[in-house]
Amino acid sequence: MDWDFDNLIWPTVYMLWFVAVVFFIWAMKRRQNKKGKDPWIELMSVAAFCLFASIIMLLVHSFAFRLDFTSRLGVVSVVLCLYAYYTYKRNKNRKN
Repeated sequence: MDWDFDNLIWPTVYMLWFVAVVFFIWAMKRRQNKKGKDPWIELMSVAAFCLFASIIMLLVHSFAFRLDFTSRLGVVSVVLCLYAYYTYKRNKNRKN
């Protein structure tokens, strides 16, 4: 399982880092243009989430590898649910 997990985790982590860099650059360009109601904050939150997700994946791989697959999947699901709730709450507050 370790060999298979290494083949899955590193491309995913690299992809998340790439997406984080792209969204960070995009957010900085949008911030300089200052168009709209702070759209760069949304882009920066996606970049931060990608970095956070990659760090969690590396920590789970390094320290919590003794957990079974279901527990690791549960940790990732909790993080995704918290992010979804955060974006829902923020968008709900903007409409009011």
